[in-house]
Amino acid sequence: YHVDTKVVLQPGNTSGPVSASPPVVQLQLGATRTYTWPVIDPDGDPVTCRHGTAAETGFANPIPAVPANNKVPVLASQPNACELSWDLSQAVAGQRYVLHIIYESTHDGQISSTALDLIVEIVTPPPPTCAGGGVFVKDVGSNLTAMLTGTHNLATNLTVTAIDKPATATLTPGGNGPSPFTNTFSWTPALADAGKTFIVLVNYTNLTNLTGTCFLTVQVPQCID
Repeated sequence: YHVDTKVVLQPGNTSGPVSASPPVVQLQLGATRTYTWPVIDPDGDPVTCRHGTAAETGFANPIPAVPANNKVPVLASQPNACELSWDLSQAVAGQRYVLHIIYESTHDGQISSTALDLIVEIVTPPPPTCAGGGVFVKDVGSNLTAMLTGTHNLATNLTVTAIDKPATATLTPGGNGPSPFTNTFSWTPALADAGKTFIVLVNYTNLTNLTGTCFLTVQVPQCID
């Protein structure tokens, strides 16, 4: 599909929207399901999320629908997040749908956009859930400690993994443990991290590869001389 990058050489705009999500999101069939994931603009500008158009994706019908009842996914913009809501009451287990999502923010009249492809997999048993995470602002040298808990009602062990974790961050304990499985994320930003935004994905996966995810968005302000 078509990707367009526009570079405007004007001061004050640090970058476009930043987001992260597992490439495959599992939603249980049988009812309306929601999925919320982080999207943030480093300049603090509001971000909106929408489906990609036919011109942007190269597909004549870029928004998928559940065939049985023609229900399409609905996107809503939240503070520092995007929310997907989809009526899956008549969906079929094992189906996969590709969502082409565009994030946009405006700074000094200039629109910045970022594209994300998200695969939604329909599953029968509910995937694990994750509690914790959030948006944090931490100065260089200031420690961040966050508690996260993965839970699964099938009472199986859960394996915890972290994606895009800064090299000096820790997640303890690691490995696997019985549900509910609680872990501690700890990190102290260094000088080299100043002015950056980090989005860390903490995944809890059961023995059948069903996964629930928590997100930690960490903004490290620029150092002031």
